[in-house]
Amino acid sequence: MHRVLREDDRYLWLCFEPYVAALRDEILNANPAQVIMLNSCFAGTQGDEQLSNLQLELAAQDINLLVI
Repeated sequence: MHRVLREDDRYLWLCFEPYVAALRDEILNANPAQVIMLNSCFAGTQGDEQLSNLQLELAAQDINLLVI
């Protein structure tokens, strides 16, 4: 995972590692403006559910999630 400081002092997070719940907590605590993750971060039998839950939680905090 990488964090990039943007002009407005909010983070742009780039994540290319497998998703784990601790990552969600770290993202929510940092409150970045944008999170970009690979679709492959959400692998396994619960991948779709994890992605859906993360999208909802980030949207509730006004954090934009882009999955590529």
